[in-house]
Amino acid sequence: MLSVNTRHFAPLNGIVISKDVRLRTRDGIHLATDLYRPARDGEPLAGPFPTILCRTPYNKGDQRNGAQATRHMMVRDPACYSFAPTTAVFEPRHVAGDVVEAGQCAGFFHFVEDLDHAPIELRYAASGVLWMAAGPGRVQRGDCVAVVMQDYEAPKD
Repeated sequence: MLSVNTRHFAPLNGIVISKDVRLRTRDGIHLATDLYRPARDGEPLAGPFPTILCRTPYNKGDQRNGAQATRHMMVRDPACYSFAPTTAVFEPRHVAGDVVEAGQCAGFFHFVEDLDHAPIELRYAASGVLWMAAGPGRVQRGDCVAVVMQDYEAPKD
């Protein structure tokens, strides 16, 4: 059984959001779910459409303890990706979730087969929250070793 809360939020980049749609599971439990559907002029488009299901054991809105709700983030542009310039052992300076700044040291590439070769330092090209960090471990030239994301912003028309 699907009971839709007709309270729609403003369209966001061709998307209409229906909050707290009640879904009944096979065991009779009702779950409050948010639906993000393709839209035009603020009205949902007729489907069917491919579906992405995200489940979390955490509250969808603001938390009871006052913590913020889910933070919507995006990888804004190619500068958010950091790649290995060579084959080496990568030693990261940060872990996923850390806030990093453009120009800050992301880590070092060490050459264990050539001890006379000085490590190569890698710096972030964008500021934000570190979404993914490789290592420590061996990487090859071209491997993605860090991805930085920023808060989501709807595209400007």
